[in-house]
Amino acid sequence: MKKKIFKILLLSLIIALGLEVTLFNIKFYRSLFYPKTVKYSINQGVNKNVVESNNVTVNLMQDNSVELTDINKKVYNMYIEGTSKEPASIKIRFKDDGNEEYYDAGSIEYMDNIIQSKYINIHPMGKLQSILLRATTTDDIYIKNIYFNVRTPYNFNIIRIILLLVLCLVFFTFKEFSLFNKKYNMYFPVVIFSIGLITIGMYFFVHFSNYGKASYDMDYPNQHYQYQLLARSLAKGKFTIDLKVSDKLKKLKNPYDISIRDRLLITNTDYYLDYAYYNGKYYSYFGIVPCLFMHLPFYLISHHDLNNSLALTYTCIFYLISAFYLVFHLFERYFPKAKFKEYFLSSLSVSLLSGISLIIRKGFFYGIPIAFGAALAMLSLAFWLKASRDDEKINTKYLAIGSILMALVAGCRPQIFASVFLGIPIFWKYLKKKETYHIKNILALVLPMIIIAALLMYYNYARFGSVFDFGANYNLTSNDMTKRGFYFDRIISGTFAFLFELPRLNVVFPFIHPYNIESNYIGMTIYESMIGGIIVINLISFINLFLFKVKKYIKNKEIFYICLLSIIISIVIIIADVEMAGVLPRYMCDFGFLLSISAVLLWMSILTNYKGNTKLVFKILVCLVVVGIVYNTLAFFTDGFIVFGYNTYKKVFYYFYYLLSFGV
Repeated sequence: MKKKIFKILLLSLIIALGLEVTLFNIKFYRSLFYPKTVKYSINQGVNKNVVESNNVTVNLMQDNSVELTDINKKVYNMYIEGTSKEPASIKIRFKDDGNEEYYDAGSIEYMDNIIQSKYINIHPMGKLQSILLRATTTDDIYIKNIYFNVRTPYNFNIIRIILLLVLCLVFFTFKEFSLFNKKYNMYFPVVIFSIGLITIGMYFFVHFSNYGKASYDMDYPNQHYQYQLLARSLAKGKFTIDLKVSDKLKKLKNPYDISIRDRLLITNTDYYLDYAYYNGKYYSYFGIVPCLFMHLPFYLISHHDLNNSLALTYTCIFYLISAFYLVFHLFERYFPKAKFKEYFLSSLSVSLLSGISLIIRKGFFYGIPIAFGAALAMLSLAFWLKASRDDEKINTKYLAIGSILMALVAGCRPQIFASVFLGIPIFWKYLKKKETYHIKNILALVLPMIIIAALLMYYNYARFGSVFDFGANYNLTSNDMTKRGFYFDRIISGTFAFLFELPRLNVVFPFIHPYNIESNYIGMTIYESMIGGIIVINLISFINLFLFKVKKYIKNKEIFYICLLSIIISIVIIIADVEMAGVLPRYMCDFGFLLSISAVLLWMSILTNYKGNTKLVFKILVCLVVVGIVYNTLAFFTDGFIVFGYNTYKKVFYYFYYLLSFGV
C-alpha cells in the first residue's frame, strides 16, 4: 500500500513538474534562439512626443498610436516596457515583405500586474518593415521602450503546478485504488467537504462576475436593484416600487414600444428598464419568494440592502444542497444497493451541470428567482420521495413539507411549478390504498398549496387587477410583451437552441466561446449569446433521447414515468420560455434539473441491470461528467465573466489566460 501511494505521489509530481518546465515554458526556450539587436526608427509624424534615438516615450491614450519603421529584420517577438493603470487593448498592424500596406495582425491586452502580457509573439510575413500600435483604454498608457527578439522570462508558476499535481493525484488515485465502492450513504463527510469546496468556487465566480461586486446607489437605481427596492417597499407595507414615474413616460401612448420609448426617453432616468409599469406605477414582476426569504429579512435586521453577489451565492448553495439531497432520496427509493461513487457522480451532474453555471456566469439578480425556484422544486421532490418510502402509508409530515416547498416555487418562477406533476408517479402506488385518502393526507397535500396560491393571487390582484397576472407582460424591456403573441415558428429554433445547439470551439482560452443564434424566424423575438444547449452543458443528458431504447433496463415503472414526465415537462417549459420571453442561457436552469434527474435515473438503471461490461459504462459516465465540469468551469470565463470596463475582472481573466496558455 505504502509503495503504491509513494508511486502515485512521485508519478504525479514528475508529470506536474515536467509539464511546467517544458510545455508551459515553451516560449522561453524558443526565445533563446532568436537573433538579437533589432533597431528601428520612430515616425514622429504619427507620434507628437519628443523621442530620442531608439527610445520611445509615448502616452498612447493621448497620442493614440505609435509607429516604428525601418526595421527590415526577421522579428519573432516584442517586449513593451511601459505602465498602464488599467488594462489596455493594443491593436497591432504590420508592414512586411508580403504587404506594402498596413494590415491588422491582431490585438493584445496589456496589464501592468501580468508580466506575460508585455511579451508578445508576433508573426509577420518574412521581414518586418514597420509596426503600428494603437491603444484603447480607460486611462493613460505610457510606453517607455519597445524591444524586439527578446528573451521571454521563465515562468515557474506554483499555482499551476499545484493544479496539475492535484489533477494527476485524483486521476491516479481513482485508477489505482477502488475508492468509494461502499454503499452510497457511507461517505457523508466527503459530501460535506465537496459541497463546501464547490461553495468556495461558486463564491469566487459570483464575486468576480460582471455584476457580482456591483455597488448600490439608490440615487441612481437600475434594473439590478429590483429585489432591494421591493424589500424596502414591503417593509413599508407596499407592493409598488418607490421609483418616480416621469411625466414623459406617462404621456406615451404605448410605453411598452421600445422604438418610441428609447427615441424620446432616457433609460433609468425618464423610465426604468425591466421594471413592470402598470397604471402609472412601477412594480417588480420577478417572483417575490426569494425577496421574502433573503432581501427582506436582511433589510429589516440590518437596515442595509443585500448585495446581489451574496444573494446569488446563498441561492447557489441552496441549489447545490437541494440537488445532493434529492439524488440521495432517489437512490434511497430506487437504487438502495448503489455505490457511493455512483451517487457522487449523479449528484455532481444534477447540481453542477443542470444550468446553474449559466446563472453564476453573469452574476446578476435575474438568475436568482430561477435558481431559487429550481432548488425549491428539487427539495420538494426529495421530501415527497421521503414521504413515500413506506410502501404501506404516506408520511404526512414530509408530504406537507414537500407541498409547501412546491407551492413556493410558483412565487419564484411559475413555469417551474410544472414539476409538481412528478408527484403523480411518486405517489402512484398509494392510489389504491384507502388510507391515502385520509383527511390528514389530503390536507397535507392541498392546504399548503391553497394557502400559498391564495396569497400569490392576492399579490397579483393588488398589483395588476388579475389573480393570474404576474406582471411579466408589463415589463419595460426590449420588446412590447403585451403584443408578443404565440407563434409556432419560434418554437423550432428556440427548442433546438436550448437542447442541441453546439458551441463554438477553438484553441484560445477559454476554448469555448459564445455564439449568436441564427434563425429563419422573421419577427420579434429575443436571443442572447449561447454557449451550447443542455446536451452540451450536461453531456449525460443525451441519454434522454433514447428513453424507449433504455426502457428494457428499467425494472421499476416509476422510474420510467418520472423520466418520461421530466422530458415532457421540460419541453413544455422550453416552449413557454421561447414564447413568453425568448432564448436566454439562464433559462436552461428552468428545466435543466429535470433532464439531469431523468438522465441520472436512466444511467443508474443501466448500471444496475445491464448484464454486460458495467465497468465500461461507469467509465463512460465518469468521462462525461468530468468533461461537463470542465466545460461549465470554462463557461465562466466567456463573455459573461469579462466585459470591457470591468477591469478588475479582466485582470482575473488574464491571470487564468496565461496560466493555461502556452506557446502563443
